[in-house]
Amino acid sequence: MADIAPNKLLAKLASELKKPDGLTIIKPEEVSRILESMPIQELCGVGKRMQKAINKMSIYTCGELGRCDVDRLNGIYGFSGDNGAATSASLYSPSGVTFDSIGNLYITDYFNQRIRKVYMNRVPTVTALQSSAIGNSSVSGSAVAFTATVTSTENIPTTTITFKDGGATIGSGMLDATGTATFTTSSLAHGSHNITASYPDTGILAGSISPVLVQAVIQRDVACLQW
Repeated sequence: MADIAPNKLLAKLASELKKPDGLTIIKPEEVSRILESMPIQELCGVGKRMQKAINKMSIYTCGELGRCDVDRLNGIYGFSGDNGAATSASLYSPSGVTFDSIGNLYITDYFNQRIRKVYMNRVPTVTALQSSAIGNSSVSGSAVAFTATVTSTENIPTTTITFKDGGATIGSGMLDATGTATFTTSSLAHGSHNITASYPDTGILAGSISPVLVQAVIQRDVACLQW
């Protein structure tokens, strides 16, 4: 007997609910409720080995899976992430779907062995900037280290941070695993410098620019000897 649901995937899930002869109708407004408590092993493509790996993370239902940060799933059996745009991701044999509380979509991509997370919006980032000089004041010719720290609700991918003095680029640094990049220079001239650090758009994550850090560079004293 055919079952009725908003799409083929849900219709297949519905067909398993009242075997062998029952008819199940899943209305669009009921999808979230049904998936919330549905065991993950009910999703097509989730076998015993994959189920065991996910259960070790205390995830047992589709609802719990939907609320799980996709980065937690990277590296376990059957899942990996590419941190790319949804429009450029390949999708081969989608086998399960769920939503989290803010509307992000998760798709089990069986043959690619991935969970695809489709964000409703780009995830914002915050970039902060610090100077190694006490009081943001240094002497000309001395080295100053500028450290940028990028934070977000998602993991920050390794990429290049650009450091600028006003509108001119003065250097760059690669983010490490903690979301920190450092640029050191001793070339700042005497005067005031408006330093910023910028994190670029990375597909999922939105770019951000730090607040301006005003670095004061004082002229080094020159000793004058009189004969």
